[in-house]
This record gives sequence, structure tokens and C-alpha cells, in this order.
Amino acid sequence: MSIETVKKVVELSSSLHGGCVHCNASTVDSDDGIAVGVNHYVTEHGYRVLHVGQQSSWAPDGKQLWHSTVALLGHDNPPADKKPPEIIVGGNS
Repeated sequence: MSIETVKKVVELSSSLHGGCVHCNASTVDSDDGIAVGVNHYVTEHGYRVLHVGQQSSWAPDGKQLWHSTVALLGHDNPPADKKPPEIIVGGNS
């Protein structure tokens, strides 16, 4: 896969917790950081690692500098994203 053929990029960060965009599996582990998510996307969905690095940002109060590890993963023929949950307003009770 060359960078020119990448059709979808997924970002994982040790400061953000969420699930896999395809199957909702956990992508961050308190002990292993983002390694769980990187391994999941690579082995389960065929992604390739594009970049791993560090990101720094200020805390909301502007007094602390936060550091996190980030990974960018790419796929040239990604599987479909999971469907968002259906929200029913005013349904029968």
C-alpha cells in the first residue's frame, strides 16, 4: 500500500478513549495504552501503521501540559464503519 492509495485514516491517542470504528472493540487499554488498538486495527481489519509519535497539548485550565502517544493507521480498502445507534424519539411506551 502506498500513501497515495490510502482511503481512510484512523487516529488513536492515549488521551482519547473510544471504540473501533468498524466493530466497537476497545482501542485503549490502561496498561498497554494504544498498543491494543493498533494491534486490533492491523490484525482484525488490515490497517497499516502510517505514523506513531507524541502529541502535546495544554490542559483546559491552561496550566498543565499534557503529553500523549498518537498513532495514525491507514487502509486502502477499509471495511464499512459500524452503524450509529438508532435513536427513537417519542416511541411507544
